Amino acid sequence: MDINKLAKELKKIKPFPNMPPEIFFALTKLLPLLAIELFAVNKKGEFVLVQKNGQENGWALPGGFLGLNEDFEVACQRIAKKYLGVKVSRTTFLGICNLPEKIYGKGKGQAVVLIFKYELPESAKNITYFKKIPKEILSHHKFILNYIFGQVRANKRLGL
Repeated sequence: MDINKLAKELKKIKPFPNMPPEIFFALTKLLPLLAIELFAVNKKGEFVLVQKNGQENGWALPGGFLGLNEDFEVACQRIAKKYLGVKVSRTTFLGICNLPEKIYGKGKGQAVVLIFKYELPESAKNITYFKKIPKEILSHHKFILNYIFGQVRANKRLGL
């Protein structure tokens, strides 16, 4: 394999989210991915999960990967529109979760997840709310939710 030729060809590829899926999935095994997950809640304290169908099936937080040069807020807006059909006005940064391959999924590489909280407007429709983590959740999203709930408990103990 000619490394220089490969590097030259890679420079021709459009960046994520417009790159061909074959290239994206090949790179996931070489580089950590940066993902955005929305912890969307209503006034009752219930949180939103969406049904994912693809390589894995199950409930998941609304989320996606950060595009090249994409602002975090723009990514949150894109994700909220895609999965929840709502416009995001303001989010709160909750934390960072590291998902090495053993948590993220065998053969999927590593993801670093930025978690943002968003309070849904009452006008939000066709959304499935949860009070606790369902059994049919994707394993790495269960990990992320346990991290979030652990942070919330720690903040309450500290009076934050």
